[in-house]
Amino acid sequence: MKRIIINLSLVLSFVHLGYAQNTAIEIECGIGSYAMSDLENFNDLIFEGLEFNSKIVSNYPAYFFYDLSILEVRENISFALATSFNSTGSRISSQDYSGEYLMDSRIYSISPGLLFNYKIHSINDKSSIWLGIKGGAHFTKLNLDERLSVWGESYVDENYSFRSIDYYAEPGIYFNYQFNKFFRLNFKLRYSIQISKTPLKQDDNGFLFLNSAKISSNWSGIRTGLSLIYLIQ
Repeated sequence: MKRIIINLSLVLSFVHLGYAQNTAIEIECGIGSYAMSDLENFNDLIFEGLEFNSKIVSNYPAYFFYDLSILEVRENISFALATSFNSTGSRISSQDYSGEYLMDSRIYSISPGLLFNYKIHSINDKSSIWLGIKGGAHFTKLNLDERLSVWGESYVDENYSFRSIDYYAEPGIYFNYQFNKFFRLNFKLRYSIQISKTPLKQDDNGFLFLNSAKISSNWSGIRTGLSLIYLIQ
């Protein structure tokens, strides 16, 4: 991954030297949906195995993501080094007068990548439509926290961490509005496709299993967001 980023940096340097362009910083916030079917099914298995009344409060729902990019912008194309932060989670809960059970999960990824955008249509002097493609890697961490207390006494208090590295491609379409020579606003609609499926693993090589198969994360899903671009003249 470091080699790829270095190579893109060289490309950006060439573009900078050979063509009139601007460097820009882009900050994006949006909502992402995630296809965490392995982890959802793992929750169902835990829920069905509990011997007391409980409920699945949340099960890896859509949640906020954040993206930061450094771009080289020409009139009709742009290149970027970008990184995203994605997260979601789940909770299984049971509570009454005698005690409490919680199974909390939080999964997140830091996802650096390379981005290429191309303008396909100018609506007017300030508005345009772009297509984009981003590719990179998800550096994922899953934290599991299980607790059981009865009559004020703790019987279970366990924490588990798992990691994985996977690769993705993310095509999308953007609506761009230019306020002035310094600021632009983007509305983005993308679909992220995870193109590998590496099992989540503990540092001691432990794995999560579901029906004898190793469990993986899956960050595939829709990304909808708004971004602000600041052009450095």
